Amino acid sequence: MPVWQRRGIGLCWDLVQGEGVNPISGEPQQMQRRRLIVDESLPMGDGFADWVRRATD
Repeated sequence: MPVWQRRGIGLCWDLVQGEGVNPISGEPQQMQRRRLIVDESLPMGDGFADWVRRATD
């Protein structure tokens, strides 16, 4: 049985910086988007508590 089926999966958001174009003015500008991270190998014990702390920062 795969690890993710035994322990479950973890989902968290990650902020990604990039450069985009303003559709009104056509000027380049900085953008910030959220990206969903899927972790299929959750740690056990104290490692899980560390994972939760990192995921909620």
